[in-house]
Amino acid sequence: MWQTLMHGVLKFFNERTPREKNLLLLFLFSTLFFVDYTFLIHPVQNFLGVNTPKLREAKKELKTLRQDKKNKTLIEIEWNNTQAKLLETEKKFVDPNEMSAVLQDLSEMASLSGVKIISIKPSESAAVQKGRGYESQSIRINALAGSHETGKFLAKFETKPVFFKVAEVKITENTQDVRRHFVDLELLVYRKGAAA
Repeated sequence: MWQTLMHGVLKFFNERTPREKNLLLLFLFSTLFFVDYTFLIHPVQNFLGVNTPKLREAKKELKTLRQDKKNKTLIEIEWNNTQAKLLETEKKFVDPNEMSAVLQDLSEMASLSGVKIISIKPSESAAVQKGRGYESQSIRINALAGSHETGKFLAKFETKPVFFKVAEVKITENTQDVRRHFVDLELLVYRKGAAA
């Protein structure tokens, strides 16, 4: 069957003039190119066009994962250090039931600095910092102190292991003792909130 078909095609082709033969060959090659492009080249181009960027991203991700695998011990060490820092920072927050110890500590700090406390009073309620897991509590201190003693007392807050913030300082004249002024100080101490 194939031989008969090929024989018929060759007979048809040989009976044509050279110009017709050229046109038939041109038509045959054009048809082959169209079929090749439509069914082979174009689908491969589409496939590569879509998947090449994905392949690049996958290679980058694989490279990152290999780097992470190489650095696994370093990552674990860094993770442990970060957890330790977080635990240490968390210790700087005051538990709500430790407020009396904080007031005692403030009193001792003032005494060591030469500040005479007249009154020390925490506020009744704490200001909740939304979404942060802590709340600030105001502590009002009325005291008698000289300028140097006041500065020494305030400087001690920088080295304390508890978060304090000086919210307000008012120093007014003491007519009875010119070396010691009235100091009205508002501190904020940060404590763990109900959600923490």
